[in-house]
Amino acid sequence: MHEQRTLDQVLAEVIARAPTPSAVRTAVAADENPRLPNTERVVKRKEIVLKDPPKAPMPSRAVPIENVPIEGVPAEIEPNQPVPLATPTTSPSKLQPKPTQGPGSAQDPNHIDQQLPQRPGFGPRSYRESFRPLEATLDYGIGNIMARADGTRFNDRTDAAFARARLDTGSGAALHAEWWGSDSNLFSGQFMNDGVVPKVANAELGGIDLFPHVRFDHQHGDWSVPVRVGMFTDWQQLDHQQAGVEREWLSFGPRIIVEPTWTMAQGDHGSLNLFARVGGDVGAAWFSEEFRNGDDRDMTPRWAGEIGGGLRGVYGAWHAELGYRLHHTTFGKTQGDLLGQPGRTELQRQQVFFGFGFTY
Repeated sequence: MHEQRTLDQVLAEVIARAPTPSAVRTAVAADENPRLPNTERVVKRKEIVLKDPPKAPMPSRAVPIENVPIEGVPAEIEPNQPVPLATPTTSPSKLQPKPTQGPGSAQDPNHIDQQLPQRPGFGPRSYRESFRPLEATLDYGIGNIMARADGTRFNDRTDAAFARARLDTGSGAALHAEWWGSDSNLFSGQFMNDGVVPKVANAELGGIDLFPHVRFDHQHGDWSVPVRVGMFTDWQQLDHQQAGVEREWLSFGPRIIVEPTWTMAQGDHGSLNLFARVGGDVGAAWFSEEFRNGDDRDMTPRWAGEIGGGLRGVYGAWHAELGYRLHHTTFGKTQGDLLGQPGRTELQRQQVFFGFGFTY
C-alpha cells in the first residue's frame, strides 16, 4: 500500500526543484460537487504566480492525494515525479490582434478619397500633374487681308497684322486664340450707298477666332503627326467707317487640323523641326448688317480651309517658330436691303509669322 502524502508535501517538492526564485504554486480550493455525496469534495486548481517563494509551508487542509481528483494530474504520483502543470485553455486564434480599421482603409468606403495607391502609377494624382508639360506660345505676323463679294464691286486687298496665343497641355487639352486687323485702305477709292446717299467705301476688316480642342499625338520614327479636333468660334467685321455701314459674321462649328512634323536634327539639348499645317472647318454663320436708316439679319452656311508650314527650333524649355499661314473663309448668300442679294462673300488672310514660347 502506497504511503499517503498530502498535496502540500507534493507542492513543496515541486517548489524546491524550481530553478529560479519565482515559481508557480498550485493552490487548491474545495468546492462541493452536487453530483457526489457530501462527504466527497472536488478540488479546482488555480494558478497563482508568486514573485518570491513562500517562506513557510502553506497551512492546510491535508487531503490525501488518492482522494483528490485533479484535472491533468495522474491519480497516483510516484516519488520524485513532478506534478504536470495545466495547459492553457485559450485558443491561439483568440490571441491574434484584431485588425484596425482606420480612416482610408479598404474596409472603410466612407473615406475612399483618403486611400493611398496600392502600387506606383495608381491612385489619386496631383491636379497639376495631368496638365504637364504645359506649352505656351505667342505668335506675331504681318501680311494682308482680302475681301470679295460676288455681284458687287467690292474686291480688294490690304495690309494687316496678326497675333495668336497657343496653350497646349500634356493631357491633350489645348486652346488657340487669334486676332487680326487691317488698315483702313480696304476698298479705297470706291463708293457705296449708306442707305440714303453715296459715301466713300473705305473699310477695315478684323476679327477674332477661338479654337478649344483636343490634341492626339501620333509618333512614327522621326515623324510626329498631331491631330487637333474641336469646336471653333469666330467673329469677323467689315467696317465702312466713313459710310457708317457695318457688316458682321458670327460663326461656329467643328474644326480639324493636322500638323505633320519631321525632326531634321536632334541634339542633347534641342532639336530642329520642319512642320506643315493643313486644316478645315464647316459651320453656320449669323450675318448682320447695320446702315444709316436700317439693319438686316440673315443666316448662312460657312466653310473654310487653312494651309501653312514653317521651321521650329527647340533648345531646353524654349522654342521658336518661323512660318507662313493662309486661311480662306467663304460665306453663303445673304439677303439684305442695302446690297440686295449678293453672291458668296469671301474673306482671306495670309501672313508670315514669328513665334516663341516655353514649356513648363
